[in-house]
Amino acid sequence: MRLAVDLSFFVADQRGMGRVVRCLLRELLADTTDEWLFFVRKPADIPQVENWLRQVNPTLPAQTILAGDLPTQAVDACWYPWNRVDVQPRTGRRVVTINDVRPFVFPYRSLLRWWDQRKDENRFRQAARAADRIVTISEFSRQEIVRYLGVDARQIRVMPLGVDGSWFLPATAERAAESAGPRLLYVGSDDERKNLRRLMEALLILHRRLDCPATLTCGGLGDAAAAKYGPILKEGGIADSVTFTGFVSDEQLRTLYATADLFVFPSLYEGFGLPLLEAMAAGLPVVSSRSASLPEVGGEAAVYCDATDPAELAAAICNTWREPGLRERLRQAGRERAGQYTWTRAAQAWREILKVEKEE
Repeated sequence: MRLAVDLSFFVADQRGMGRVVRCLLRELLADTTDEWLFFVRKPADIPQVENWLRQVNPTLPAQTILAGDLPTQAVDACWYPWNRVDVQPRTGRRVVTINDVRPFVFPYRSLLRWWDQRKDENRFRQAARAADRIVTISEFSRQEIVRYLGVDARQIRVMPLGVDGSWFLPATAERAAESAGPRLLYVGSDDERKNLRRLMEALLILHRRLDCPATLTCGGLGDAAAAKYGPILKEGGIADSVTFTGFVSDEQLRTLYATADLFVFPSLYEGFGLPLLEAMAAGLPVVSSRSASLPEVGGEAAVYCDATDPAELAAAICNTWREPGLRERLRQAGRERAGQYTWTRAAQAWREILKVEKEE
């Protein structure tokens, strides 16, 4: 088959879907029986994409073009990974990934951003209309797409994400001896759905009410988050208990997992929740929100709570920390759970979706 892939955000997106696309393509591009056509928006992105492709598979039959040239191309299928369809090939089925429908569930609250909100909603609706097949990453997201975009559920295929095998390797850094309070780790961005403010409030409760002097490292968050949450932390006398790392590489992230005691994921809305799975693969006990797709992904390998209640979140963290047997059970169950999600399986699911498209 001749397959086209939208890599318009491949260079700029080093997190989230950018990481997913890289991991999935590493698996898919090991097979050279297909011909690949990649397209980008910026001419400067072409050499960076081609250099990455050569590193993955130097014998790959592939071409990288500008998006404006795509309408002249004939392909069997075109994959759009970023919840959008901006340009289409001359022929071929359109397979669109929609991870979640966040703009409809967590809209911008500021009236100044009403136009951004409208554009986001229209982009998702247009992608759904243009798609011959929608790929999403959890059963939860499939239901949300049906609910908010009015798509027939039969049009949607679920392709769960995976965990890089390196996360299962022995930790590169040894965990320090247990302290009076747990070393908590959060990894992700900071917007309303991530629920980070309530995690800060839970940290205050841990210190003030539960005699559990936890520390918190926020992986991926930098000066903006420090300025945002600094006043509440300073007022509570725990400013020194929180560290904002800024952007971290995969290697640095593995070190953060290796030196933490508990991974805390209070997010209220996730299409999948990849950090939760990576923490499990790294052998870290997980305390998670009971919201959205997270119980579907984590199964019985996490402690869940109502993360909209800082007191309940704090209690879940404290109770897990004070029960070594529970933490050990979570470590073992987490590794087993994460082992069910691999990029090899994700790539197989993706190919099955394309196979169905070809047969139809």
